[in-house]
Amino acid sequence: MNISNINKFINSKSDILKCFARTVDQATDVSVAIARIYHWRNEVIRRHIAQVK
Repeated sequence: MNISNINKFINSKSDILKCFARTVDQATDVSVAIARIYHWRNEVIRRHIAQVK
């Protein structure tokens, strides 16, 4: 394996790790958004039930 191939391998590995990190970060954002939506929905339902009683 020559230096050029080693550099290409290192660059490819870095690109893969950056994509993985970005994907995990986006997934975390989506998870937080979904958790907030469910929390808001549950709060709305809880308030509605409290008003009905």
